[in-house]
Amino acid sequence: MKNANSRPISWQTSYGQPVDVDGTVITPKAGTFSIRLPFWGMVWNLPLAVKVEEGADQREIPIENSSLQAALAFTALAAVALVIIGLFNRVR
Repeated sequence: MKNANSRPISWQTSYGQPVDVDGTVITPKAGTFSIRLPFWGMVWNLPLAVKVEEGADQREIPIENSSLQAALAFTALAAVALVIIGLFNRVR
């Protein structure tokens, strides 16, 4: 039986070490996206949120990941540029 780490594409969520600051416990939450192929692999760690516990009150504060937004914007821009270049080459 294969475990989750042997899948070629996987997403895992994990929590970091909790830190107690004056009775408030703060725990980071991260996501890991990985692609594993026989000849190549990639792992991308993303900050997702911070879990805050104050007594009985618990909440999760999401982290805006501007680097992910920028990477997606550049990828979309590159895809649009490739389509435009392909259309211009086809017209000639």
